[in-house]
Amino acid sequence: MLRKRAREFIKVIDKTPELIESIIQSLKEEKIQDSLINLMPTAAVYTLILWALDGKNQGDGYGFPFDRPYLVFYQRLKTIYSVIKIVC
Repeated sequence: MLRKRAREFIKVIDKTPELIESIIQSLKEEKIQDSLINLMPTAAVYTLILWALDGKNQGDGYGFPFDRPYLVFYQRLKTIYSVIKIVC
């Protein structure tokens, strides 16, 4: 489900390839363009999804039971949930 959402978000982001650079430049100038404001939540959610999914790849290569990629994935999902709860 997360990968499906990520694919949907990347389609929106790909339509504006200069999105990240524009956001950074706008923050430096302390003036955010109206067109960027609508895309910022999409970029933020996409980044959070990628971060959560990357939790499955975490580990030091020691194998079971020392590497617990699903635990890291779960912890990241909990973090995202708490952020969404605060924002919404």
